[in-house]
Amino acid sequence: MTEEIKATTNDYREQLYASTTTPYPSLLFSGMLFATPLITSQPEAVTRMNADVNRGVLFKTAKRLRVGPTTVSSVLFGSAMALGSWIMFEGDVESGSGFITAWSSLYLIVNGRQMFNGLRYARVWPVVLSSVALGEAVLHGKRFFYGVGQ
Repeated sequence: MTEEIKATTNDYREQLYASTTTPYPSLLFSGMLFATPLITSQPEAVTRMNADVNRGVLFKTAKRLRVGPTTVSSVLFGSAMALGSWIMFEGDVESGSGFITAWSSLYLIVNGRQMFNGLRYARVWPVVLSSVALGEAVLHGKRFFYGVGQ
């Protein structure tokens, strides 16, 4: 029984790794990033109430906290992922994998905090985007650093 589970697990890993020779995973991530401004319809998703004291009078002001990537960030990284997909579509798998690895890692650096805000405020979309970026970075990074034949 455990041998069947190991074989099934290895099959899934091999299928995921084999998918990095195609432009489709990064094209899917690009589409997700381009759809982000449409999916998160409210630019400021969470409102926190802070108490400010001004001249002895207590005012409640709403400080808006953005949860998820900004529109500019979504368009920039979506364009980079689309360009990486095009590089892979043209047949240069190694360079495309390196390009996608670099931009996925940059996405995690720039928007990593948004994932934790998404967890804190129960927003799923930033967590999904960061998870897909991590998967892209790991899978394409393996292909870039260890070669196409591995």
